[in-house]
Amino acid sequence: MLVLFQRNLLEEHWGLLKFGTSVFHAYAHNWLCQLDYNPRFNIGWGLSDGEGLERLWSDLSPLISPLRYATRNHRLASIAHQLAHHNQKGIRKLPIWLSKKFKLALSRHQEASDTLSGLAQKRNCHLSPAVNYHPSFFQEQWEEQRLFQKQHTEAKEERRQKLVAIYKQEAALFMLRYSTSDRLQGPEKFLATEEDLHELLDSIIDHLNLLRRKAEEIEREEGMAGVANDEEAKLRLLLWDAKSELFIQAKIIATYNRRYSKYIKKFPNKTSSDSADYPLTYDNFVSFPLDHRFWNDSLYSHSKAPWATDPEVRAGITACLTIRRVQEEFQLLAQELCRAMGWGVTYYKKLTEVMAYISGRILRLDEDLEAPNDHINTLGFGRFPRKHKYKVVLRELHRRLTEHGAMMDEWHEKISWLWDRCQPQGNQAYQLEWDEMMGNIRRGNPVEPAVFDGVDEVQEETVLEVDLDDGEDAEAGLIAEMETHHIDERSEGRADDTDNPKDN
Repeated sequence: MLVLFQRNLLEEHWGLLKFGTSVFHAYAHNWLCQLDYNPRFNIGWGLSDGEGLERLWSDLSPLISPLRYATRNHRLASIAHQLAHHNQKGIRKLPIWLSKKFKLALSRHQEASDTLSGLAQKRNCHLSPAVNYHPSFFQEQWEEQRLFQKQHTEAKEERRQKLVAIYKQEAALFMLRYSTSDRLQGPEKFLATEEDLHELLDSIIDHLNLLRRKAEEIEREEGMAGVANDEEAKLRLLLWDAKSELFIQAKIIATYNRRYSKYIKKFPNKTSSDSADYPLTYDNFVSFPLDHRFWNDSLYSHSKAPWATDPEVRAGITACLTIRRVQEEFQLLAQELCRAMGWGVTYYKKLTEVMAYISGRILRLDEDLEAPNDHINTLGFGRFPRKHKYKVVLRELHRRLTEHGAMMDEWHEKISWLWDRCQPQGNQAYQLEWDEMMGNIRRGNPVEPAVFDGVDEVQEETVLEVDLDDGEDAEAGLIAEMETHHIDERSEGRADDTDNPKDN
């Protein structure tokens, strides 16, 4: 996309472009990036996961091994064939795919609605006078969270990462210092002198002091004042660090639980937004959807707002966002359904129109009427007479029409099911055209069989290379016979060389 901007390509369409990360990769990005580019948090994406390219790669991956030693042309040809098959398979299964997405959207909508219904029965202690939770409150909290975290720059994020590294080193050194002092009082246990022991302890203390000075330098910078001399903030930072590792390495769950336990023991009266998910287990962790409230990175934000501290508010925010995405998904599915039906009807009409045109040309030639030249006459068909050219093209179009009709018949059940559930009355014209097409398909052949009379099928297949022998259809017995004959010839050749040696 950078090339588009550098070269001013498609400049008039830039306003239509929208960028986002794929959902399965979004959570490896920092929270500020997610607010701008995660499809689950932004308008217009529906429930799309953005993983179409990954699915295409998965479909092509079986070619890796057999094409390892192939030539460049063979690789390109194999990829082209595989892509053609992938596209054809996608078209044939399009209604099934749309119906699955529709059912998934219904399921997500039901889950989110149940969450909001449950919260609507609870009192909202964040408002005065207290009332029950309402979706508008969750939406306001989401906007406040976005505004708050937009104000946290990348520089602040970098300083936070530096503090985490310092605190982790500091904790390790404290543990080593007290372990050395309490358990290794005798220098003989070090297999060293008492002077070496004191030198090690002094080195640990010096390094601790150095880390402390670095931490103080960062704490004095803008936006980090709240961390200075604040044990709670330090523990929240370490807890946030353990949480951020969870998406990449599930084995860090134990570390996360340990740090969370330490935090709530020191600050039992503090409300944490992750309290509903503690203690975290692997089974629960792997069951979290990618838009679960747990991934809302408000754990370390220096904010006491409801969106940062109350797990119920965070659950409500996630449910509201999910319902908005589901509503967009229904709209996108309705559009895709109309496009699919429109393509099916238009392609069928185009084939029948061209076939009717060619049939009319053939009838004129049968009646010995002069027909002006057209684009079909310019096609190269060897020594085919003019009328037979039309018949060959008509036969091919008839084959394609039959295949298309069979596919539309496969589509019909899913198309009708989807239409009854996700289309407004204003689109009724699409349904009428579809029903008309299905009626024509089920009535049978739109071309009289007599039109095809007189075509030499063997010559037609030769010209069109329909039965071009690529070796794929060769019989196994014939191949074995050929190989046996080849081996016998080589054996006879070696025998002749033995009986008639060349003169020196």
